[in-house]
Amino acid sequence: MSKRTVSVQVMLSVLGLDRRLELIEKLSVKPMSNAALSKVVAAPIGIWDHLSQLTSVGLLDKTRYSRRDVVYNVNVDALNEVIGYLTSLRDEAKESNDAAQAIRSAEA
Repeated sequence: MSKRTVSVQVMLSVLGLDRRLELIEKLSVKPMSNAALSKVVAAPIGIWDHLSQLTSVGLLDKTRYSRRDVVYNVNVDALNEVIGYLTSLRDEAKESNDAAQAIRSAEA
């Protein structure tokens, strides 16, 4: 397994929580501070932990303007890696399904 594949799998596992997906969705629209995010997400308690996890795997970038003022935005390159990985899995599955269909047709 390549380093890139492991990295993308870690990103996917971090995205496996609804609250983290919600944060990605909100930040896809516009960058926001943690204070602003706390006001627009369904359950703001524990938001810091989710932002920290998303940032640690590279899905979010953050810019610190002061001790308390941190703005988060989506790392588009990281999302593209995830999309590319999933696309390659889809393509492999399609090829496998096509091969299986050809075998079934030949046996019929």
